[in-house]
Amino acid sequence: MSIRRELGPTLTIAVPVILAELGWMAMGVVDTVMVGPLGPEAISAAGVGTSMHMGFVVLGMGVLLGLDTLVSQAFGRKDLADCHRWLFDGLTLAVMMTVPLTAVCALVWLAIPHLGFHPSVQPLLRTYFGITLLSIAAFLYIVFWAYRPSRRGTLEQQGRSILEDSES
Repeated sequence: MSIRRELGPTLTIAVPVILAELGWMAMGVVDTVMVGPLGPEAISAAGVGTSMHMGFVVLGMGVLLGLDTLVSQAFGRKDLADCHRWLFDGLTLAVMMTVPLTAVCALVWLAIPHLGFHPSVQPLLRTYFGITLLSIAAFLYIVFWAYRPSRRGTLEQQGRSILEDSES
């Protein structure tokens, strides 16, 4: 295979991934711009809080994004029942991961005063990290995102199809 022939399909796949990563980076810049006027303590709290939060969330995201492959394969086989099964299994896994990851993050949140942060940063960091703790429930969104290839028809038709498959 020649490189020229593979370059087009590779770029077709790579460009959306590159744009998504640039979007993540832009969010960091926007966070800094938004909290910048509040002072260096706020910038520190937002930066450290995001890093601490993402360290835990990436684990859950990595596990759940594996559903993309499984749902796509089931959809490729035209096995919608299997797609629905992966949806329910993914939701179960998301709930099972949300509880311990939230507990660990809550322990980190409680430990912030003992981790050696500057006294002026600690209250801001506790507030910021406490709010980001709530976003761990977004694991449920990741499951629905993985399920998206199998969605067809109206929302009502999709709901009926899922319920029919779960009853059988």
